[in-house]
Amino acid sequence: MLNKKRVFFLSIILLGGLMLGGLALAQEDTVILEENQENDQIIDQAIALDEDIEAEDLGIGKPIILPDNPFYFLKTWMRNIRQAFAFRNVVKAELTERFANEKLIELKEMVKRQKSVEAIKRAADNYEEEIEKIKDITGKIKEKAQESPEVEKFLDKFVKHQVLHQRILQKLEDQVPAENMEKIREMRENHLEKFGEVMTKLEDRSENLEETLETKMEEIEGSKYKNFKNLEILSELEQVVPEQAKETIRRVQENILMKFKADLEKMTVQDQERFGNYLEKTSGVEENQVRVLESLRMKLKETPEIEQNIIQSRDKALEQVQQRTENELQEQTQERVQERKQVCVSLWDPVCGSDGRTYSNECFARIAGVNIKYRRACQQESITEPINLEQIKERVRQSTDLE
Repeated sequence: MLNKKRVFFLSIILLGGLMLGGLALAQEDTVILEENQENDQIIDQAIALDEDIEAEDLGIGKPIILPDNPFYFLKTWMRNIRQAFAFRNVVKAELTERFANEKLIELKEMVKRQKSVEAIKRAADNYEEEIEKIKDITGKIKEKAQESPEVEKFLDKFVKHQVLHQRILQKLEDQVPAENMEKIREMRENHLEKFGEVMTKLEDRSENLEETLETKMEEIEGSKYKNFKNLEILSELEQVVPEQAKETIRRVQENILMKFKADLEKMTVQDQERFGNYLEKTSGVEENQVRVLESLRMKLKETPEIEQNIIQSRDKALEQVQQRTENELQEQTQERVQERKQVCVSLWDPVCGSDGRTYSNECFARIAGVNIKYRRACQQESITEPINLEQIKERVRQSTDLE
């Protein structure tokens, strides 16, 4: 009888312990879930600060009549009248720049309301025509910014707004229907080229251009990661500006790069880790992100903990570049790829290359032209050799034997 009572009490104690342990585990899981949700909210808020550009940010009102409205012609008519009564080229340029702001916000609203592919294309054409007009009008302005307060004022506003235009267009490229994606991409690249031409035309002294661009980028509000978005735009801008402006753009890049490095070093460890999640969710062109991250990594050699986070983010972006390049080539040469099987399979079977980088599988390592050190992900170690993004992409192209 005594033994039965002991067994009974021991069972009660054991059952209570299991219940308390299960309760503790459930509470721990709840805490982790809440922390993850809070982390996601913080990252989403940071992305919204950097990408959700509204009409008021461009100094205009929200559009009421959109390009698919039957009365939109009245809006066009009023704009034409205002331009007809603007007799000086600087005033015309200011008006045209304002109309470009309005038309871009109209396009953004059309995409938000999920208008038809054709309606979105018409809105995109409207905006592109206005950007072309700005280039033509500013070509007629004889004064440089340092010679005329009016031209200087216009250039200051123009630079700030066009940086915001690029942020809007980057976001739209991810939001539009697949049928409009190529149109938006081409339009964004065309806008960037016109931006560089106008900026260089009106401010030909490199020191003034450098100060204007850097100051206006700094004025734009955003998250603690906003300078990364500015570096993305500068990376693309450097590739399209006239030759005489390239060195100026590089100096601005260097200055903002050092600012962002200082920002990262001042952040908490948690915010530094969130930067990696921010990059995974934000819009943008992976090739430019890789370039910026590689430049940033080179500046962070004295802080290996932060450098390692940047390496991981860079390699994730590089994998996306490899994957996208592969997908594009598969579409272009589908039959031949099936026959010759020369494009890598999207299989996660990591290998560590002789360059110290982890590749998705042996095929990607072969495309990159490196030997395999061992068959698993690389151990955490600093990489000193700079990557050659264009070389990797070219090897992917060659692997499909397009010729």
